[in-house]
Amino acid sequence: AAGDKERLRSDREWSQWLQARLSGGFLRLASQEIRPLEPSAKSLPMFEVFVRIEDEDGVWVTPGAFLGAAERHQLTARLDLEVLHAVLGQLQLNGELMEKYACACINLSAASFASEGFAGELLQTLAMSGVPAHRICFEIDEADALSHKAALRRFIEAVRPAGIRFSMDRYRAIGGLYELRGIPIDFVKLHESMVQCLDPSQKDEIGLKHL
Repeated sequence: AAGDKERLRSDREWSQWLQARLSGGFLRLASQEIRPLEPSAKSLPMFEVFVRIEDEDGVWVTPGAFLGAAERHQLTARLDLEVLHAVLGQLQLNGELMEKYACACINLSAASFASEGFAGELLQTLAMSGVPAHRICFEIDEADALSHKAALRRFIEAVRPAGIRFSMDRYRAIGGLYELRGIPIDFVKLHESMVQCLDPSQKDEIGLKHL
């Protein structure tokens, strides 16, 4: 089967393909577990969700192939809602997930959280599912957060009362800690570049603990 790079489609073709595949029920989910460094009965692991779209030949296509077209054709809000709906469906069907994991972590695009009316649609989808809101954690890329800080703050203020949690993804301290303090989040996921080259010295250890 062809890889993502070999699936040559024009921008418009990717847009039409995505809409057709979403309408046809070909959205697929992959996940990975996020474990606490110090496991305990009170600190359940979480799991992060990754979206895939099944192509005509059965291959699960990754977002790198279609996300750019989705953004340019204003399809990201629909995609994000479809992912949320699919995750909620899995939580409803598999009670073991609710027992084993604290929450599901879902990436949320800037186009979605900055879109007028998106918060309302999200809350309605969540309410109809019956899944407790604290079981959902939205991951926001740091660059998106800093580029749309006011919109993100409004979005969080609109949905946080329901119990939804938030994580800052790929955090590299681009804007410094002061910028981060202005955004109400629950978790921070450090970018790999911040930990790959750490020197096992007291200075680096202090800096990491400060973050």
